[in-house]
Amino acid sequence: MTIENFRILDNHFHLRTDGLYLDAVKAFKKAGGDIINLVNLPDYTIPTSEYYEHIYERTLKMAEFIRTNSEVKVMVTLGPYPLDYFYFRQASVNPVKKMADGIMLLEKYAEDKTICAIGEIGRPHFDVDPKVREESNQILLRGLHLAADYHIPAILHTEDLDEAALFELQVMGNKSGISPHMIIKHHATVSNLMSESALSMSVLATRPNLRGSIETGKSFLLETDYVDDPLKPGKVIAPDSVPKRALMIRGEYTNYEKIMSDVFLKLPSKIYGKELFEI
Repeated sequence: MTIENFRILDNHFHLRTDGLYLDAVKAFKKAGGDIINLVNLPDYTIPTSEYYEHIYERTLKMAEFIRTNSEVKVMVTLGPYPLDYFYFRQASVNPVKKMADGIMLLEKYAEDKTICAIGEIGRPHFDVDPKVREESNQILLRGLHLAADYHIPAILHTEDLDEAALFELQVMGNKSGISPHMIIKHHATVSNLMSESALSMSVLATRPNLRGSIETGKSFLLETDYVDDPLKPGKVIAPDSVPKRALMIRGEYTNYEKIMSDVFLKLPSKIYGKELFEI
């Protein structure tokens, strides 16, 4: 099933084997979804010694399980989550070295095209002391360099960004050699879309966000940032939200075909390649 002949992508989707797991994917598919970008989740019960090896391999196994047991296509994004910094620091492990090692480990997955993107990398989404911010930026820059080397996008987890911060990230991208549109701001806001930034924006798929994003006239991606937490069902928003917003576009906008094309075909194809998105 497709909606208006477009493959419906949720650009940021997490899964847990102790969550809804396959049922979450089935809910996405039932609502009209076609593709999820599966992003690794942190798990601070895993020892620091082989942390990223476990996180990455577990995510890849989940991706293969979903491909085998559903009709949903799965893209995979792997990378050190910014808040890992505090986990390693608390364990008296050098967070910069450990997270840099986590980025280096991505080379084999990028080289054989196991992953579609690096992420979510960046810096904490709350105020931190200058040292944490500086070291987080060091790790981020390493990730951008790796993404540039392998011609894949980087998905960023950051604080809410004003125009100056967006420009800062674009400058970091320029230094690393990655094209601005290959840097994706996860949890982007409508105000981010209204900026002059050339970064790509992935917007949380709520109704107000969708309406506001369409009003800007800019291209954007949609995401749920679904976390699959068994204690908090529907966190961040429900797994079927993106296809429901696609149906909302069809139902509320006379130029829905152009909007759908921008959101689910043109921009995803520009970032990830055409193969998954053309019907």
